[in-house]
Amino acid sequence: GKSSLVRSVVSYIDVAGGYIAQRKFDSISQERPTSVVISAFDGLCTVIREKNDHRELNEIVIALMAVFGTHLSALARLVPNVALLIPELDEVCPDHKVRDAEINLGSVYFILQLFTRVVSSKSHPIMLFLDDLQWADSASLDVLQYIMSDPYVCIYIVGSYRTNEVQTDHPVFRLTKALEATNVHLSKVNLDGMGIEDVNHIISDALGIFPRICMPLSQLVLRKTKGNPLFVLECLRSLVDRDLLQYSVRERRWVWDTDTIGAEDIADNVCELLTTKMTGLPGNTQLALKIASCFGTTLDSKVVKTLMAASPNYSNLEREMDKAANDGFLDKDHLTSSYRFVHDKVRMIFCVLWLRVFDVFVCRHPSSRTSYTYLSVVKRFEKLHMDLFKRTNGMNSTAA
Repeated sequence: GKSSLVRSVVSYIDVAGGYIAQRKFDSISQERPTSVVISAFDGLCTVIREKNDHRELNEIVIALMAVFGTHLSALARLVPNVALLIPELDEVCPDHKVRDAEINLGSVYFILQLFTRVVSSKSHPIMLFLDDLQWADSASLDVLQYIMSDPYVCIYIVGSYRTNEVQTDHPVFRLTKALEATNVHLSKVNLDGMGIEDVNHIISDALGIFPRICMPLSQLVLRKTKGNPLFVLECLRSLVDRDLLQYSVRERRWVWDTDTIGAEDIADNVCELLTTKMTGLPGNTQLALKIASCFGTTLDSKVVKTLMAASPNYSNLEREMDKAANDGFLDKDHLTSSYRFVHDKVRMIFCVLWLRVFDVFVCRHPSSRTSYTYLSVVKRFEKLHMDLFKRTNGMNSTAA
């Protein structure tokens, strides 16, 4: 899909010396304007530290201190990981850890713009990949417009969204029009569903069978999935799980009966396929994924450790999350020990399953788009769970 396409070119930018940050919008991030964009710049600090030697870091620190001067503490409050670049930050800005002072939106624009000017260059351009812009709030897109319109920054922003989830009045279209009006170069790529040749190539490669032999199966799968890559893979897994696609030891290849598959009641959309697969997981693994779904697409390692330490019920949470990663529902970042849902549909289904258990989800239709949200995570939450949610929600908002 769109995310995989972007990730396929990330390694080339990394080798060329670029700084890369990736973040994903979701329904939860809408409640925290600019949080995703700020988090992306916060994550850049770690990348900058890893990709520069001591001399280069020292030059960056000198430049930051010269540009921000007495306002360096404002940068540190907005982007806490800048402390990784400036070890003596506590001495220079003793008040930088004070979180009570609010930073207005105009200051956020200006601070991130200055920070981008300092750390980006032709030898070290910034690539910012922001996925699922259909969930982006207007303030976040305004920040991007402010930065991208600056001729003194060296930044390359890639944004992706689902066309069927945005209306003509969506802020993302206002952003593109504003950028075009200021002569910012834009490239647009439309990703349609795969055609029969692409689907047949995938199935042929997966099964190790000549394309002409598996073409009838590919046509069935295409009809069921409309060429969506995720749907295709899940459909194949479903066929294997139901013994409709089997490996024949006698024939030494995969075999199937096209008529039988065509007559079977196979789920026509990925949500049904995934839901069936998810409900078949062990109870503890399901619980771990339902908990993770409450915190957006990414669950920070600090949140996991907080939950594990707070209640015996969650003592095996990390182990269950690792199982879910092995089963293909999560991606684990072994550097930060954080977890990310492989697809937002996976997270959405677990979130809905979680809410169904406690009978507390609200269905709403913003811009004729159905989405699920909740007024509280659970209706009959024990006091401990409520305390945990308050603690981890605050922690996750800075880490996400």
